[in-house]
Amino acid sequence: MVIKNVELETVCGVTSMLPDNKLPEVAFAGKSNVGKSSLINALMMRKSLARTSAQPGKTQTINFYNINKEIYLVDLPGYGYAKASEKEREAWGQMIERYLNTSEKLRAVFLLVDIRHAPSANDKQMFEWMAYVGYDPWEGGVMSADYIADKIGDSGDIAVLEGLEGFNNTERIEGFVDQIEKKHPDIKIVASQAADWEREKGYSVAQNIMQANPDVKAFFAASDEMAIGAAQAMKDDGVDGIVTIGIDGNSATMDSIDEGVTTASLDTDPYNIGVTAVEKAIDAIDGKEIDDNKVIVPCFIVDKDNVADYLK
Repeated sequence: MVIKNVELETVCGVTSMLPDNKLPEVAFAGKSNVGKSSLINALMMRKSLARTSAQPGKTQTINFYNINKEIYLVDLPGYGYAKASEKEREAWGQMIERYLNTSEKLRAVFLLVDIRHAPSANDKQMFEWMAYVGYDPWEGGVMSADYIADKIGDSGDIAVLEGLEGFNNTERIEGFVDQIEKKHPDIKIVASQAADWEREKGYSVAQNIMQANPDVKAFFAASDEMAIGAAQAMKDDGVDGIVTIGIDGNSATMDSIDEGVTTASLDTDPYNIGVTAVEKAIDAIDGKEIDDNKVIVPCFIVDKDNVADYLK
């Protein structure tokens, strides 16, 4: 879409009537200061269409932006603003809930979550209300655990590289650990340390773990970048036979697997997630009924046996 005309058409406060719009609406939700207004500005290529601030709680109304007289972008107030009174937070929450449950033209909601922190109770509540298209991070951890168990003979010492605290890290790690403890009791996790999603930290943390635990047979990393770092560390130190697997399925990992450095990756199939999400969004905008508000796109293991199919 070429953005020709953008205007803030309607502003609704806690006591306002919601507008009787005739065009489809796409809303942006999330906690205070997560970046909803900044995202709208970026999408519309305007610096100050939606007002932003370094201080949370700037958006306290429901703001309707008319785009090309074809669609509305709706900026919702952020939830969880600690400096607002309990009465104010309750009023904002009721206003948001009223809009989400009664707008007849609402076709999609984008939920923004700060991946630097674990999801809040409000984030989780909003997530459960919304439709979801994506992979299952818990299942990704489970599949990675089973893969490692198969490669190391279902026994021995292994290590875990964690990302920054947040939904993906928590679900991936917990799924992995739960599967190891329940299905592979002869495998022992001797170290679990943060490498913050970074390749360089994956490299250094893996080296430190190996120095303290020379019998480690495998590394599970909550992301491919950390797995690449760990695998490269093993290669540079002349350590052979260590299984390394991460989660994501990015192109750098495919190259690393092809070169015999990283062992495997749990590919979350972002391409099909994107395609499916767009298809569902188009159906919603067209007013079609959505049968299921949660669509799980299958993920799969890529290693030396099938990596040629995924090289770009």
